[in-house]
Amino acid sequence: MKPLIAALMVILWMPSTAWAQCEGTYTNNKFAEDIVAVGEMFDQADLSGAKRKLKDMGLGTTCLDKLAEIGLMARFGQLMAMSFFFDQDEAQAERWALLARYTDPKLPYEFDEGHPFLALIDALKDPPYGQVDGMRLAPPLKGGIFMNGYLILEPIARAEVPYLVQVFDGEGVLLGGYWQDGSAFQEGLLAEGTGKAQKPRWFRGAIASHSGDVVSSRGNSGGGGTSKQGGGSLKVVPLVVSGSLAATSAGAYAIAGVSRGSLPSQDTADGLTQARTTANVMVLVSGVTLAGALGVGVTAFIDGNAAGLTFRF
Repeated sequence: MKPLIAALMVILWMPSTAWAQCEGTYTNNKFAEDIVAVGEMFDQADLSGAKRKLKDMGLGTTCLDKLAEIGLMARFGQLMAMSFFFDQDEAQAERWALLARYTDPKLPYEFDEGHPFLALIDALKDPPYGQVDGMRLAPPLKGGIFMNGYLILEPIARAEVPYLVQVFDGEGVLLGGYWQDGSAFQEGLLAEGTGKAQKPRWFRGAIASHSGDVVSSRGNSGGGGTSKQGGGSLKVVPLVVSGSLAATSAGAYAIAGVSRGSLPSQDTADGLTQARTTANVMVLVSGVTLAGALGVGVTAFIDGNAAGLTFRF
């Protein structure tokens, strides 16, 4: 019954918003599994296969059944940047690298020092913030609008950066998602006026903050203005520690241990690959969920950023 109600909410509430057309759902666990697979493709120099897989993942994220995990979004941005770099499209590589920077600035790239890709990343300048002039966010009643896993309270975003926008209703049910460039918000998400949207009572996660940053109001086109030097990352507010996330993390890590322990007993190439992939995915999921359960209480005060996790693919 809930999926039907959610579908009706989308139709009745935001008729002008261009939502992704989904034939099925995509989960954060599958997202993590696909990230591991792309990492292995890069290791095997299968650049065309990685490019195709990333395209499918980009479409899949618009059909996620839950809020996108921040750590996964940052890693996805990194992989997209790498793919475009190897495809000699530096402009697109920069855009996706910026997504990774502002989603989780502490997540490192796995390249040797001196690699030209790292030189490209280090040379990136912070694009300005843009705000929709004379408009405020208009989420569903008691619901919320999210960008790359962060709750947003104002129609503000950096120019030239891709954002996965997800909208949830008052009960925390996902209504839909789409990719957005900069601050080019869909009209259905906006209403005339000023002020911040209210944080949904059911939400216990990271909130985007632009305190201290210069934001330019130039209409619904993204870009314009100048930004505060060296800053402007999405910031995290104090949260309630989630026992369910901690339990999920422990369970995923246990599964990873079982899968890793079975590696010596695998007697086929397919079995070895499947066991190794399962172990890698579960470690990734464990790390992301553990950060959600514990990271905020420990790291919310560290430069206003979520904890960075290092994963080996």
